[in-house]
Amino acid sequence: MKKKSSNLFKISQLKNLSISITALIVIVSFFWAGQSTISAKTPQADKPIELYANQTQDDLRQIFSGAIASANQSVLLIIYSLSDQSIISALKQKAEEGVPVTVICDPKASRGVDRKLGPNVKTIKRFADGLMHQKILVIDHRETWIGSANMTGESLRMHGNLVNAVYSPELADFVWEKANSFIEDDPDQYFFTSQFHRRWARIGTMVFT
Repeated sequence: MKKKSSNLFKISQLKNLSISITALIVIVSFFWAGQSTISAKTPQADKPIELYANQTQDDLRQIFSGAIASANQSVLLIIYSLSDQSIISALKQKAEEGVPVTVICDPKASRGVDRKLGPNVKTIKRFADGLMHQKILVIDHRETWIGSANMTGESLRMHGNLVNAVYSPELADFVWEKANSFIEDDPDQYFFTSQFHRRWARIGTMVFT
């Protein structure tokens, strides 16, 4: 009888321990989600610069998907590799809502992406010598997101990446201007030259001073 009571006591202890561990996991998960939500602020006119990094637990997939979902006028994505299903779904959904969505990508690193995005997304594959390695997202001609992250599951969740989001209609329009000239005039030209870097440096000086 004593042995049976002892076994029941141990089972009860294990159940209590299991409940405690489960509760701890839930609390930590809510805390982490809260931190991600807090850090996922988009740039605004009164706070034009936001920095994100997955090393500091920023969920880059959630942040990019949210930025795309917030678009009301247009989305422009210039990307080397696009394979993450959440990003593809966000782009496809936004295009189906009637918002113009343009994707410029490397054909080798983003195989089959035009089929995945569907007919409503304008997809341009850059066939040229060299590497089309930019990672730029422009939302509504106001927000420009520039960083090191490709739109792949590994890059967004596993690799160390930094993304800089800037509220600057001037910079956004300049990126669109270069994108349009790239699409319409010369698909073999290098996308961004020293002119872009000079413009970026000037806008950065205006924002920070």
